[in-house]
Amino acid sequence: MIEDCLVVDSIVHAYNFSPENLTDPAAAQRIAGLLLGLQAAFSPKGEPQWLLKPENFLKGADIDLLANALFGESQVDICVFHELPIRLFRDGGSPMWAAREMRKRWPGRVLIYGAICPHADDPIGQIDRAVEEDGVIGIKLYPIDLIEGKMQGYDMADPELMFPLYEHMQKRGVKTVGIHKAIPFGGISIEPYRMADVGHAATAFPGLNFEIVHGGFAYLEETAMHLTHFPNVSVNLEATSAFIPTASRRFAEIIGTLIQAAGGADRIMFASGCTAIHPRPLIEGFWNLEMPEDLMENYNIPPLTKEMKRQILGENQARICGLDLAAMQKQFAGDEFDRKTALATPWSGGWVYA
Repeated sequence: MIEDCLVVDSIVHAYNFSPENLTDPAAAQRIAGLLLGLQAAFSPKGEPQWLLKPENFLKGADIDLLANALFGESQVDICVFHELPIRLFRDGGSPMWAAREMRKRWPGRVLIYGAICPHADDPIGQIDRAVEEDGVIGIKLYPIDLIEGKMQGYDMADPELMFPLYEHMQKRGVKTVGIHKAIPFGGISIEPYRMADVGHAATAFPGLNFEIVHGGFAYLEETAMHLTHFPNVSVNLEATSAFIPTASRRFAEIIGTLIQAAGGADRIMFASGCTAIHPRPLIEGFWNLEMPEDLMENYNIPPLTKEMKRQILGENQARICGLDLAAMQKQFAGDEFDRKTALATPWSGGWVYA
């Protein structure tokens, strides 16, 4: 909580880059390099405490490292763990076992999006297992998959491949589909990371919320137009929020454009993407951010009010996914993190390294 504002970090991962988990080491290492580069580029300058050592990051999934960074070292109260469906990793890259263990150890603090690979065996069964066994509140998709032995892009609005899956999600009570966009992994065309297929899917399935993950990091105008024209499209700021500590002006332009296009802040959600970056500088920077005067005067962008910040930091995720935040707070009242009297040193939880 920051001041009296409950904070929901809408995407976190327990990455598993251990060598034995890699099915395609070269491609997986490109992803690791991308994430480490993001952390180095966007963490506060001259403050090395925010940098997670590469040897720590490139280990197996460490839920204590993640939980402490979120709940012990920053102001996050609740997180949404995103399982990953990247078949460059044997367990997808951010495994479900870690999500379930976190939810078990810290009741009320952890929600889960389950990953689906449409080209893998039995995607309908994948949805059923995610709902029945894993208790997910949303489904996570990536615009690339292992197809005929190599990584390729695919269309999120493919009527033969995807529409039966969206229909089944609705039957199983899933309200939200999170789709990775805007940040290419390299090795294939960037086209699958653009936005057009999201609009086609949103038109065909008005009862589903389509969450653009990394919204605004690239293709800002396309993303903004989707907020204007599709009321069931929302934006998740994972990675985009990384601009806050070192490029706050750029972030203000992004968030202002999105708010202006949407006619308000009620479909935009904060996320850090921890453990790719530490959440505390992002949360504090966002809470203290003011919209630059020239953007308001010259572009008619509205002020960034405290009410908007409350929406983005947690209220929107709760409303869209039907969460009872007060009930969740009661669940974690008095736990080890609720009892803390001060924020801990960054990256001080989990495995101990020299």
